[in-house]
Amino acid sequence: MLNLADMIGHYLLVKVTYVHPDGHDEHVEFVGPVTAVEPLVAVTQPGNQEPFTLPPDPKCYKPIDPGPFSTGSQGESSFNPRFKTAWRVRAPSSKAGGPNPEAFHRGGAKP
Repeated sequence: MLNLADMIGHYLLVKVTYVHPDGHDEHVEFVGPVTAVEPLVAVTQPGNQEPFTLPPDPKCYKPIDPGPFSTGSQGESSFNPRFKTAWRVRAPSSKAGGPNPEAFHRGGAKP
C-alpha cells in the first residue's frame, strides 16, 4: 500500500466527479503538487490560493508512469504526474454550509 508521505512534493492527477441532487454531474480534473498529507491530502490547484483537499485514504492513490499530461479544457499541462486519484462526491447543497465529510467515495463508486 502507498505511503502517502511519498507523494509530498510530487504531482498528483486529481479527478473528482460531483453528483448533484438533480442527477447532473460536474467534473473537476487538474494536476498539482502535493503539499501535505495530514490531516488531509492537500494539493495546489492552479488558479486557486487555497489548497484542494482530499481524504487521506492510501487505497485511493496510485502511482502512474511518468509522462506529459494535459487537462485539455483549460490547456494546462504538467510533466510527470507521479500519482493519481479519482473520487465521486455528492455535491454540497448551497445551504449545507460546506462539503459533507461522508461525501467522498473512491473511484467511480456511487454514493
